[in-house]
Amino acid sequence: MLSFVGIFYSISIIASRKSKAIIMNMALAFLMLIASLIMNGMLAYDNNLFIQFLFDLNPYGQIAQLTGMESLNMFRCLIIDMVVFAIFTIFGIKYFDNKDIMN
Repeated sequence: MLSFVGIFYSISIIASRKSKAIIMNMALAFLMLIASLIMNGMLAYDNNLFIQFLFDLNPYGQIAQLTGMESLNMFRCLIIDMVVFAIFTIFGIKYFDNKDIMN
């Protein structure tokens, strides 16, 4: 959930209008879901380390691992989530500091 919060809050801060932020967040959530389904199928046939890393990086990929009880390294997922959350939160805060909120 930390990854979702960091990514979606950053997009919401960057977007100029609320409707634009909602559409962008919904599209990104849908694309991440589709990507995790594709990567899950790819990992079923070939256990590629790069695809596994991308699967762990995608929050939906982590959810798929948790629901399947096939997550072999929960610590790695937690570290990835904290790093993604920190990157997007810092990016959002930096952008918000530069944003003119009086307009």
